[in-house]
Amino acid sequence: MSKNPRKDQRKLKREKERRRGKERRKRKGRKLKLDEIKSRAKSFFEERGLNFHLVDDVGWSAERARLVLKTIGLKTNVIRSDFVPSTESKFLGRKISLPVMPAPLSGIIKAIDKDCFKKIADGSTSSGVIPWIGYPAKREDLYDLKDFVWIIKPLKDRNLIYSEIEYAEKHCIAVGIDLDCSAFECISGNVYTYKFLKPIDYPELKDLASSTKLPFIAKGILSERDYDLAIKAGCEAVVISNRGGRIIDSSVFPLEVLQSIEKMTETGVDSFIRSGDDVFKALAMGADFVLVGRPIVWGLTFPNGVRRVLEFFKSDLETVMHACGVKNVHEITKDLLISL
Repeated sequence: MSKNPRKDQRKLKREKERRRGKERRKRKGRKLKLDEIKSRAKSFFEERGLNFHLVDDVGWSAERARLVLKTIGLKTNVIRSDFVPSTESKFLGRKISLPVMPAPLSGIIKAIDKDCFKKIADGSTSSGVIPWIGYPAKREDLYDLKDFVWIIKPLKDRNLIYSEIEYAEKHCIAVGIDLDCSAFECISGNVYTYKFLKPIDYPELKDLASSTKLPFIAKGILSERDYDLAIKAGCEAVVISNRGGRIIDSSVFPLEVLQSIEKMTETGVDSFIRSGDDVFKALAMGADFVLVGRPIVWGLTFPNGVRRVLEFFKSDLETVMHACGVKNVHEITKDLLISL
C-alpha cells in the first residue's frame, strides 16, 4: 500500500471512472435488440403516464401475424465460400441501404417528442433509407423536410387532398393515400370515428393518381380486388396493410394477401414485422419493401433511436441472409421457404 492514502483513493476513483466510461461507450456503440428498444420505450411511457398499450402488439391480429410467421420455415445454405451480404435495394428508382423504411406515423407520436418527424427523417437519412410521414403532421412540424414520402388521409374535403398533393410536389419523392382509415379505428378496445374522413372510390383514386407527376401510392390495401383497382387507377406503388390490427381485429395478415395477388407494381407490406427474419420472409414471398411503425415509435423514446431501430433490422437481416447463403436481396426467393 502507498504511504499516501489520499493519492491511492484518487487513483482508485479515476480507475473506476475510466471503467464506467469504457462501459458506457461499449453500450452506446453496440447494436440494440428490438426487445431492449421496446423495454426502454415501455419505461418511457410509464414514467410520463402514457398508455404503452397504444403502441404495443396486442389483439388477435398480432397473434395471427405471429402464427402465420411461425408456420414459415427458412432453409439454410452453408456449404459455400464466405461473403458479406448486401441489403441494398431500390424504391421507386432510388437506391436505399435496406428494404425497410418507417411507416407514415402521426397522432400519438407528438406526445413522445415534439420534434418526432424531424427525428424520423434524420434517423432514416442517416440509415440510408427514405422516411415516410403521415398526415396530419403540421407544416411547421416538418421543418421544410425534403425527399420524403407524404401519405395523406382520405379527407372529406377533397380540395384539401389536392392541396396536400401540391405541397408534396415541392418537398417529396412520392405521395399517396391512407385508404384504410376512412371510417374508424379501434384502439385499446375503443372505437374512434373520424368525421373529417370519407372513403375514396375508384374514379376519385384514378383522378388523384393522375393529378400529379409524382409516383402515387395506395396504402392500406388488404384484398386482391382493391390491389387490382389500385393498379388500374394508376398507383405506382401499393402497401398491403391491416393498419396494425386497428381497423378489424380479425383482419388477415398482409403476407397472406401478398401471396395470393398477381404482383404488378412495387409492392410493400407492413404490420407486425419485428425482425430480420420477418423481413426476409416478406421479401421471399414477393414484397419489394417493408414498412415498420411501432418499432419506430419505440425508437423515438431515446436519442438516435430511429437510427438504432433501422440498424437492428439491417443487422438482423444480414444475419439471416448469411445463414441462407443469400448475397443480396434479389437472391431472396420463395425457394428458401417451407410452410409447415
